[in-house]
Order: sequence, then C-alpha cells, then structure tokens
Amino acid sequence: MSRQPFRDQPVIDRLTANVANPFRGLLPGTSLNGNTVALSQLLRPFTQFSGESGVRYDSDNFGGSRFHTLHFRLERRASRGLACMVNYQWSRLLEKRSFLNPIDILPETRAASEDRPHRLVLSSVYQMPFGKGRPFAASAGPVLDRIIGNWSVSGAYTFASGEALGWGNVIYYGGELGYNPRGVDGAFVTTRFNTDSRQQLANNIRSFSSRFGNMRQNGPNNFDASILKNIPIREGIRLQFRLQW
Repeated sequence: MSRQPFRDQPVIDRLTANVANPFRGLLPGTSLNGNTVALSQLLRPFTQFSGESGVRYDSDNFGGSRFHTLHFRLERRASRGLACMVNYQWSRLLEKRSFLNPIDILPETRAASEDRPHRLVLSSVYQMPFGKGRPFAASAGPVLDRIIGNWSVSGAYTFASGEALGWGNVIYYGGELGYNPRGVDGAFVTTRFNTDSRQQLANNIRSFSSRFGNMRQNGPNNFDASILKNIPIREGIRLQFRLQW
C-alpha cells in the first residue's frame, strides 16, 4: 500500500491488477472461484474471504473505551411557588473500536460517536400566586378559584455539544478550515482539500484521523416552555390544559 500523500497510480494499478487465482475451483458460489483475482485480495489476511469485512472477530480484546466525567447540579426546591434546577456535565469518551488501516495492529483511538463534552440543562417551574391558599385571591370561591387558580409556567433550556466530525480518506493541504457548522455558504473552506475526483486516494496507508474532537456538528440548543392549568374535578381526578412551545 502507498505511503504517498497523493494518489499513487502505479501502486493502485499494481494492487488492482488481476493475477492467477490460487483458489480457482476451490470456492464455488463465490467471487473468488474464477481463473484470476485482484492482487490486493491475495495480500489481505484470510484471503479466501471477500473484502475487508469478510471475517468477523468474536471475543477479541484489542478494542476498548475510556470515559471521564464531571457532574455539577444546583437545585432550588419549591419555595413560594418557584423551583429551579441547573445540571452541567463535562465529559470525555474515547474509543478504540475500528482500524484506520487494514494492516494496523491496534484500533484507532478517537472521539466516540457518543462523545458529548458539554451538556447544560436549566429548568424551572413557577406556580402562579393566584387562587385559594395563594398570596393573591386566597379567599376565592370555588368558581373563581377554578378560573384563576392552579396555573403554572415552566421552561427548560438545553445545550449540548454535537457529534465529532468525521472525515473520509481525503487529501488535506493544511491550514485553517474556518469551520462553522451553521455556515449558509459552506461549513468549511473546501480549497484546503483536493476536490478532484480523479486524484483521490486509494490503496494507501492512511495517517489522517477519521474523526476530530475539536470540530463538531450542531448539537441541541433549545428552549422549551409551557403553561399548565389544573382544574380539580373531585378527589383524585383533575382536568389539565397544557400549552407548549
């Protein structure tokens, strides 16, 4: 396999060239039973099986993952109708579950697809101070209490990091990418890469990581709110109206 940082056509031609098939007639019903076979197939581990995924390893122990986290929580219990909570988590999840190259001895260490370094959740509930037992209109009768009482407003804000950005087997010239996942005219500067389809890498030893933890897709950045109205019917039964956005 080529170690050149550009498309190495002589190596590609050599590895994709057909040669005499030593398995001819021995593997009926497969694509490896003909008179010839690509040279690259004969250089793979377990050459009698097709493709890099032709063999499945069970009970292997060369993969793994590593997870660290710091969790912060601040809570204000319900008092005078107001309750609120702040949750923040900082974490790091690295994985070794796949090989960057078929000939590698150990899997690649990279940010896991589930890795979300930052997650912040703010939430609160406020029970409106109107109706029976409340600071305002505490002596309201049953009819008025059913109209102005038991209203509450709640909201929640969620922010989290997005999934780490993955890259294909590309030719990168170097330099700043100007990465902006919300960019209308493009998420990054494409001129930093070779975009000519005729010059793309193949049959090469890859050193360019398949995933970068410092560049991420858009994560959740949402605010949700709701207004609730509970109307007691009788003991253990109530009617609820809910407006959410």
